[in-house]
Amino acid sequence: MKKIKRLFRKYSKIASKKVTVAMLPFLIIVAIAGYLTIGLKKITIIVGVLLICSLVIDFIKNKHKGKRRKKKKIGRLLINIFLVFVIIGVVGMITFISYIALTAPKFEPDALYKKEASVLYDSTGKEITKLGLEIRDKVTFEEIPEVLVDAILATEDARYYQHNGFDLPRFIKASTGQLTGNTAAGGASTITMQVVKNNITDTKVSLTRKFTDIYMSMFVLERKYSKEEIFEFYVNAPYLGNGSYGIAEASRNYFGKEVKDINLAEASFIAGLFQSPSYYGDAAWSKPERIEKRRNTVLYLMKRHGYITEKEEKVAKAIPIEALLQQKRPEGVSPYQSFIDIVINEVEKKTGFSPYKVPMKIYTTLDTKRQDIVNEVVDKKFFWPNEKTQTGIAITSVKTGAILAVSGGRNVSVERGFNRAIDLNRQPGSTAKPFYDYGPGIEYENWSTYTPFLDSPHNYSNGKPIKNWDNKFMGLLTLKQALGLSRNIPALRAFQSVDNKLILNFVMGLGLKPEVENGFIHEAHAIGAYNGSNPVEMAAAYAAFANQGYYIEPYTITKVIYTETGDVDEFTPVKNRAMKESTAYVITDALRWSVTDGISRASGRVPGYETAVKTGTSNYDADFINKYKIWGATNDLWSAGYSQDYSMALWYGYDKITSESAKNKWYNMGADSARKHNLYNMIFKEIVKGGATKFDTPKSIIPVTIELNTMPAQLPSEFTPAKMKVVEYFSKGTEPTTVSPRYMRLDDPKNLDVRIT
Repeated sequence: MKKIKRLFRKYSKIASKKVTVAMLPFLIIVAIAGYLTIGLKKITIIVGVLLICSLVIDFIKNKHKGKRRKKKKIGRLLINIFLVFVIIGVVGMITFISYIALTAPKFEPDALYKKEASVLYDSTGKEITKLGLEIRDKVTFEEIPEVLVDAILATEDARYYQHNGFDLPRFIKASTGQLTGNTAAGGASTITMQVVKNNITDTKVSLTRKFTDIYMSMFVLERKYSKEEIFEFYVNAPYLGNGSYGIAEASRNYFGKEVKDINLAEASFIAGLFQSPSYYGDAAWSKPERIEKRRNTVLYLMKRHGYITEKEEKVAKAIPIEALLQQKRPEGVSPYQSFIDIVINEVEKKTGFSPYKVPMKIYTTLDTKRQDIVNEVVDKKFFWPNEKTQTGIAITSVKTGAILAVSGGRNVSVERGFNRAIDLNRQPGSTAKPFYDYGPGIEYENWSTYTPFLDSPHNYSNGKPIKNWDNKFMGLLTLKQALGLSRNIPALRAFQSVDNKLILNFVMGLGLKPEVENGFIHEAHAIGAYNGSNPVEMAAAYAAFANQGYYIEPYTITKVIYTETGDVDEFTPVKNRAMKESTAYVITDALRWSVTDGISRASGRVPGYETAVKTGTSNYDADFINKYKIWGATNDLWSAGYSQDYSMALWYGYDKITSESAKNKWYNMGADSARKHNLYNMIFKEIVKGGATKFDTPKSIIPVTIELNTMPAQLPSEFTPAKMKVVEYFSKGTEPTTVSPRYMRLDDPKNLDVRIT
């Protein structure tokens, strides 16, 4: 009997070990499922707590037993903990799967093609346009050319006909790639899953949504519909850029032809749009290099999966994107298109959703009255010298920071094309001087409008000489004169006399983007010769001078209401103090003088209103001038300024100088400069109407009557002639108190002996 018992125990242990080994793969899978359902952090904490508790209990119960028995107990304990972990995983997995099945949305094929439009409203609540109103012609699978089917399958789902909605090898590859940081591993979603994600669930990244996509793909779409029908859902439903919904509309909008007639180069173009229609499609005419790069990737994948030969790939790649596109969109665009483009970009950035895909009510800052003024002048009233001359304009509210009106350029014919109001990146020239030269000195060194600067021969720190725009010198000037007359040499002297890091801190607080290297900015910033700016950025920065030193980040949206859920996102402007109010006013007085007596008279004078304006230019480098033989040409022309209520910045110039434009002399420095002044003034004088007529003087500023030519500043005596007196502005506590002795009254002479011969 004892022998039988021993044999039973022996073979029981062997069987137990074999069962345990056999179960290990299953247990590991279940454990992974448990990790996926409740997360690594939670499962680690649970197992850790159980392990510690079990070890403590085991220690207390077995503290007087032998080491060998203790090791066995710990081993059993670990197995038990692992089994607890497995049970938690099994329960969690069953619960999670049940939850996914019960909460999965209902699939409505008709809903794929019916999306409510997003509506944009102006600052008064009036509707200005609708986005995402889906106009599409659905095509059947038989109507889709084979070359387009091949391009889409090669790019989006090469194993489409081999899986049942969920591609496990692809899922593992993509997940491994994401964990290791290998972006080339691609995405895990099949075409079926993308139909679910784009039209049934949503695009937010979450574990629940991913498993819902898998469930809906495998147990709903793939069971109810054929592969061809699912492919039709995929190509007919999505937005593909430039107002195109589905491949049929995309083919007409981009190429001016029916989808059945497209070739390999065009098919790869359309297949490339599915990844990011806004990035590739909306900018196809303005930034063709984007879609070209994507198209070439599609062609490579087609060759890799055996759909085309290497020769066919090379031939298709050789066709320029410009040759594929029709000249322009066949339908017109909104007169407010440049503003709308900025709104769409801002909505996508702040909400993470595209208003073309998610129905919204978007409340904007558009001032249609002022936008109509800009449109009327740019499109009808102003005389342009040729069809190549361009402009970019931005108008903001000083008090709120809101963008009120823009011009993205002349002849805007596409949605989300190159917008010169905000996409421009051109050197601002002398319009940078208030920010990089005089503002920091006023802020940190208490300069006044009377602070002296010498306009005489001078060099950069590297020994290179700097010149004024007229190649002349004016001697000793006040800050007001140096800035108001836009002298380069005093500007550089001002830049060099303030700590470089303080200058950087000052301009960064105004939303500007200088060239920074090792924490410093180079001296060419003193005259605006750096990487560049745009009208929206400049208008917002200049507005801070009129807003008592407060900078408000420019914006176009105030509120978004999600039509389907009723959820509301409200956006509060970001407002920061960029400088003291005294600094802002000293700059304002200098630029006000520039309008009345300085270099900005042609741009900024508005009868009945105080305005402050600065002009600027940038020149081509010597190599460029010699290449195109365009001596005397100016690269960029700027005017930027403000009243008490409105800030406006304008760029005028040419997108690109070519041999053709140089030959036909589409540039003219003198004439274009005068035209730019006229364009700015035509708009500016209408924009400021209805606002405050004068600038408010803050209490921190002391106006002081100074005797001219006294250095340092001195007060006039009672005998100083009126023509030798001038009012200058000082920060409170820094104003002069000494009286000038120059015109003191002399005592009457005594014992004077006069003889006349």
